Amino acid sequence: MKKLLIVVILLALMVATVIPVLAAPEELKGGQNRYVVAGIVTAVDTGAKTLTIHVVLANKKAKSYIGQDLTIQTLDTTYFVEKTGHGKVKITLADLSPNDTVRVKGRVIDSVFYAFKVKAGVHLP
Repeated sequence: MKKLLIVVILLALMVATVIPVLAAPEELKGGQNRYVVAGIVTAVDTGAKTLTIHVVLANKKAKSYIGQDLTIQTLDTTYFVEKTGHGKVKITLADLSPNDTVRVKGRVIDSVFYAFKVKAGVHLP
């Protein structure tokens, strides 16, 4: 009976970790539509989990946003880090504020910019 209970618990844990991955849009899983932007934070909305930046630098996918404000959707899995004089420190969306400089990497899906990594404290030209 104990073995059966352990097997059921393990299966439940496996299903709980696999289903969110399977439920993610196919575009999130692939390597297409990647973007990189760098700029100055103009707004942070922790309720909506969004970050708005004034774009200074961008790769080909986002170059049309240079000189404009871009709202970026963060996820529960978005990795936030800040570059300091002593290395890198893990932060959260709530730690960001207007006038911070950031570099954001992610993917564009249905015209929504999703962030997978946000690095604060970057040098901008």
